[in-house]
Amino acid sequence: MKKELVYSTSLILAATVCAITSESITADSVNYSSFGQVGFVAGNEITPPVSPGPEEPGKPVSPVWPGGVTPPPGTPGPLSIDYASSFDFGINNISTQDKIYYAKSQKYADSTLETPNYIQITDNRGTTAGWTLKVREVAQFHQENAAAKHPVLEGAMLSLVHPKAVSLNEGTPPTAQEVLDLVPEKETVVATAVKGAGAGTWIIRWGNELVTQDTLNQAEQSVKENFSKDVQLFVPGKTVKDAASYTTQLNWILSELPQNG
Repeated sequence: MKKELVYSTSLILAATVCAITSESITADSVNYSSFGQVGFVAGNEITPPVSPGPEEPGKPVSPVWPGGVTPPPGTPGPLSIDYASSFDFGINNISTQDKIYYAKSQKYADSTLETPNYIQITDNRGTTAGWTLKVREVAQFHQENAAAKHPVLEGAMLSLVHPKAVSLNEGTPPTAQEVLDLVPEKETVVATAVKGAGAGTWIIRWGNELVTQDTLNQAEQSVKENFSKDVQLFVPGKTVKDAASYTTQLNWILSELPQNG
């Protein structure tokens, strides 16, 4: 019992001494500053596609082209085109009436998600210097077989209307042209981000809604599919058409705004 008492007393005594020392000695307050830092350079990684909305905007997705074709990856570099939809106007009955055909919805691998068609741009330069997006319809809709009776779909016009620029980024959005009537072999401005705008990842989608309507499948059977009325193909009734597929190629061109001085 004596050892335990001495031990306990020693602890109490030590605490008492510390308390007296703390109360008896005071010091002036001093300050010493350190700092934190982080730096950034222009990003060069390929930015994967995300959903254009209106459902789940910004969610990582795997869009596919018509027929379930896997599209090529986006362009590298800090100013990039990450993805662009290809437009499928379906299989249609030949008509002598003027017709407007709508593009099928954008579909995704391993998902039932369907959205409006879109293009995705990323500006990771870190300069907010602005950019311009153009599109060029390389040639009029035509058959691969140039020896066909009517190889060119004369007078056809592809139009993109009612665009919406969307992003999860804060900042000034780019300005998209409300109506685009593409002219074969000509460049058409799709959207412009002025200086201070368009930084980060931006999507330009055409339209907000899809409509369900009848179309023909490969077996020429009537089926229902979702379409976007904001991507249109006008075909004159007077144009003679073969019972064949007509295609065109779209080149999307993203460039920096010219620097003054």
